[in-house]
Amino acid sequence: MRDSAKDSQAIYRYGERLPKIEKPSMEMILDTSRHCIETASKKEYERLIQQYFKFCSSGKEKSILEQRIDALAYLLKHADFPNLRNQYHAMGHSEIASILVIPRSLKDMHIRLNQDIVHPAWKKP
Repeated sequence: MRDSAKDSQAIYRYGERLPKIEKPSMEMILDTSRHCIETASKKEYERLIQQYFKFCSSGKEKSILEQRIDALAYLLKHADFPNLRNQYHAMGHSEIASILVIPRSLKDMHIRLNQDIVHPAWKKP
């Protein structure tokens, strides 16, 4: 999905260079009405991977899918999901869809639930 030149600079470790998103911001809907945030993220990641290999035709479409896949891969690898689930339960938002907001820097991504914003805690290396 990523070429090796970009890959050598995009290291997914805490405190090191993060992959950059070309657009200033993207949003993805995660179905947290039936699943926890981790499962919803995994399901969306798997759906995007399938879409990438089955239906992707144009370069622009591939680029958008790659950015979304990279963002979800980063979230799945680095987010502290037990902490994130606790935040969801504390706010009482277990039955609504979540919107994952992805700014330029992946470490600044957050989740919007109606009017509430949830910032994931990141795992320590």
